[in-house]
Amino acid sequence: MKKSLSVETMFDDVPFYDRFAMVRAAGFDWVEFSAWTSLDFTRITDALAEHRLRLASIAGAEGQSPADPNQRDEFLEFLSQSIAVAKSFNCTNLIIETGAQGVSGRLAAASREDFGKASAATRTLDDAARKATRAGVTLYLKPVRDGKTRTLGLDTIPSSGEVVRMVGSPALRLLMDVGTAGMVGGADGALQRYGDLIGYVHIGDNAVPALPSIRQALTTNGFDGFVGFSARAESGDPLIEQIKLF
Repeated sequence: MKKSLSVETMFDDVPFYDRFAMVRAAGFDWVEFSAWTSLDFTRITDALAEHRLRLASIAGAEGQSPADPNQRDEFLEFLSQSIAVAKSFNCTNLIIETGAQGVSGRLAAASREDFGKASAATRTLDDAARKATRAGVTLYLKPVRDGKTRTLGLDTIPSSGEVVRMVGSPALRLLMDVGTAGMVGGADGALQRYGDLIGYVHIGDNAVPALPSIRQALTTNGFDGFVGFSARAESGDPLIEQIKLF
């Protein structure tokens, strides 16, 4: 397993561009962030080089959903831009969500039937996977729900997993957010059923208490991908040591 720290949430008591140094000082090799449109690429490139860090992933979409046919063109266009940005950082992993991501807060076709969303997502993600294949990058689909009601449709590992299976491209895999939708208790089952598709795991604040059981589930099921930590932690937080032992 390769452990990556989100510089959007970890060490959030120091300025953003200073967090890269904190990650290296803590003994980690990988960092990640999602939204990139407002960032200074030169400062990031310099920080990665200076602190001998590698970028694990960035967002492949920011507010666009592959499950909404009305956002299809916008989704694919932004993905092309994201791939170019990722390549400039020597990053080969991009995370896309079934629902809205980023500052726009749009939900993914909340009024459409789930079958329609799956059909739209499959068509769009097939084209997205072809783009990724040509660029030599991998897309990770992250199931998302709105936090209150299941209006997004493809908001579980099984529903998104079946779409990924239908696309059938090694350039499109699943991201399992262990803290979302009760996944702390269901991580082992998800890995048993969709472990061949899951290549990335996210662990946020609400999953921190379950770190030992999460590690056991990942180890038992032979997981060998990225584990991104997006919990909020200040400098000196005991969580940093827990992650090192993960």
